[in-house]
Amino acid sequence: MKHKELLCHNCGCVINFDNICCWRHAHQINGARLKKGYCIKCGIKQVDKMKREYFVETYNEHDIYTTDGKFFPYWGCHYFFTRLEDCKTRIDAKEISVLY
Repeated sequence: MKHKELLCHNCGCVINFDNICCWRHAHQINGARLKKGYCIKCGIKQVDKMKREYFVETYNEHDIYTTDGKFFPYWGCHYFFTRLEDCKTRIDAKEISVLY
C-alpha cells in the first residue's frame, strides 16, 4: 500500500521529518493553536500572524495577548487573567518569573 505524501497547507511542498512544523503547546494561546500540516517556513509565518492577531501591548518587555476576554502574559501561557491590570501585576511580580 502506497502512503500519501503530506503537503504543506500553505505552499504545497512535501512535508517530511526534516521540515515539519510540529509545535503544539509553545505556539498556542487559549486553544488557538497552529494546525498540523505546515512546513517550518510557513508554520513560522502562521505563528507570527496569530501573534499579531492576538497581541494587546508590550509591557516591561513582555508581549501580552488576548482572546475571548482573557489576557495572557506571554505566548503559550496556560493560565490567564480577566483584567489587563492583573496580567501586568503578574509580570511585575519579582518572586515569580515569566517564561516564554
